[in-house]
Amino acid sequence: MAKEKKIIIHVLVRKCATSHKWFAQGLEHDIVAQADTLKLLERRFIATVLAYVHAYTGKSEPLKEVKPAPKIYWNIFRKLQEHDRNSKTKAFPKLSGTSGEAVFLQAA
Repeated sequence: MAKEKKIIIHVLVRKCATSHKWFAQGLEHDIVAQADTLKLLERRFIATVLAYVHAYTGKSEPLKEVKPAPKIYWNIFRKLQEHDRNSKTKAFPKLSGTSGEAVFLQAA
């Protein structure tokens, strides 16, 4: 039996002040989603990740072809991590429901 490989993606989640839409930007893999609610955003992002995984089924590293997010998003994420005691920043783990896959969302 092959060992299941976990896919962990850090995601920068932000709400646009003007449009009030939620945006998710994957960091290890440049995967994005948007929605009107945080709950719908989570579903859309996970569905997008699973679509990529499905497209590359059988490969040893299914998301290897998806490049990391641009550095600007990594810089924002690191800045949020440094200020994780700020009450406006919330970190929470989410499981996709599919064995071996997890998503970590960090919202500001």
